[in-house]
Amino acid sequence: MDNHSSLPWKIGAKAPTLILTAYDEGVAVATPHGRKTPLRIEITLANAAYIVQACNAFPDLVKALEDTISASERAIGDHIAPEHCYATGPKTGDALADLVECPACIAAKVNQEARAILAKAKAGA
Repeated sequence: MDNHSSLPWKIGAKAPTLILTAYDEGVAVATPHGRKTPLRIEITLANAAYIVQACNAFPDLVKALEDTISASERAIGDHIAPEHCYATGPKTGDALADLVECPACIAAKVNQEARAILAKAKAGA
């Protein structure tokens, strides 16, 4: 996964469809191509800008997601459903009306989904 040109990347000043490394006036990283019609050129320029933005943000986004999962797991601790579940809604006495999802259970589910997304991102999928 780390066998790519060093970040950050940038758009070429003289060739705006050329994606370059930000060092030494750049080594070409990629050149999105499109047909030479005004609309295709506009889309190609937008694609190049999007690729640069996404690639430059990727390491920080992965780190932020890892830190968020870790903090969330520390916060919910050894939560075991349903023994440790708690409701946050009103207590009306009506079992159906009082049915509210436990915040710790929601966090655990979101963490599981986030870990799957993180694994996919790190694998390059």
